[in-house]
Amino acid sequence: MANLIDAVNITQNLGFYATVFPFLLIFAVTYGLLSKFKPFGESKGVNVVISMVMAFIFISFTKASLLLQNLMPFISTFLLILFFLILIFMFLGVKESAIAEFVQQPEGFWAVIGVILLSFIIAIAVVFPEFQYTSSPELAPANFTQTAQEKSLAQNIAILFHPTILGMLIFFFILAIGAYVIVREKVK
Repeated sequence: MANLIDAVNITQNLGFYATVFPFLLIFAVTYGLLSKFKPFGESKGVNVVISMVMAFIFISFTKASLLLQNLMPFISTFLLILFFLILIFMFLGVKESAIAEFVQQPEGFWAVIGVILLSFIIAIAVVFPEFQYTSSPELAPANFTQTAQEKSLAQNIAILFHPTILGMLIFFFILAIGAYVIVREKVK
């Protein structure tokens, strides 16, 4: 008897997650942005053609499609958790206007941006593991070789993501938030 897991495996084996779903996502987002901001006028046909071309170009780059495949579970999970948090707060009696007001404040906005940025960094680390090979060569497969430019880039990224540097960046980020909270003007 077929079940949902079998259906997901069949669509995965047919390449839906590698081509069809990224194509549809990029097409829908591009079409939505073009329809909202109207940089090419009111013509829906032009927006459809531009959106299709952008989506085809995107899926033609394997690494870009792989990045989107690795990024979407993080973003979907974050949005699902955010949705349930909003539902919980609404069940507790918090009004929709209070939730919308919080998201429009800098603290709420930057929290959402921070989670999305962290998800993006994790997805990049999964898609481009060669950056990890410079700092940890034992992780590299036996047949892995890098060009001089790739080695230089990987070394620079390894330096940037060294625990000492990351700790210092997080410390400065916390200091910046503290300074902002102290010196900002209160809204009347």
